Amino acid sequence: SRHQVMTQSEVEELRQATANARSLVILLAVTALLIGSVLAWLIARSIVVPVEKAVAAAESFARGDYKKEVPLGRRDEIGALLRALAAMRDSIGSREESILRLAYVDGLTGLPNRTRFLEMLAARAAAGPGVLVILDIDRFAPINKALGHAVGDHLLREVAKRLKQVLGESEVAARLWGDEFALLLNSADK
Repeated sequence: SRHQVMTQSEVEELRQATANARSLVILLAVTALLIGSVLAWLIARSIVVPVEKAVAAAESFARGDYKKEVPLGRRDEIGALLRALAAMRDSIGSREESILRLAYVDGLTGLPNRTRFLEMLAARAAAGPGVLVILDIDRFAPINKALGHAVGDHLLREVAKRLKQVLGESEVAARLWGDEFALLLNSADK
C-alpha cells in the first residue's frame, strides 16, 4: 500500500505539472497572439498612413493643385512610391506651366497673346469702364523685307519692352498678331 500511495502521489504531481504546463502554454500563446496583433497593427499603420497621405496628395494633383506637399518616406518601397509621386507632381506642374505659357503668351515678345488678351478684355468689360487701344506699326512689312526678319523681330521685342515700361501695373499690353498690339488701360477715365 505504501507503494500505491507513492504511485498515487507521483501521479498527482504529474497531473499538477501537466496543468501548470498547459497554463504556461496558454499564457505563452495568448501573449504571442497579443504581441503579434500589436506588431501587425503597427506594420499596417506604417503602410496605411503614408499611402493615405499619398492618395490625398494625388487627389490634389488631379484637381490641379501642384503645391500640395508629398509626405516624406523612409528608404523602403513606400518611400520610393512617395518620391516617385513627388517627381510626378513636379513634372506635371512644369508641363502644365509650359502649356499655359504656350497657350497664353506670345513667344517673341513675352506679352500676353491674342487669346489671353481677349479673356482679359472680357473680364475687364464685366468689371467696369476702361480704354482699349490698338497699336499697329506702320511700314513693318517693308522693314522686314529690307532688313530681314531678325531685325523685324528685334523691333517687335523693343516695342513690347517699351510698352511694358510705359504702362502701369493695372494696364495690359498684348501682341495680337504680326505687328499689331493692343493696350487695355484700366486706370484711364473719359
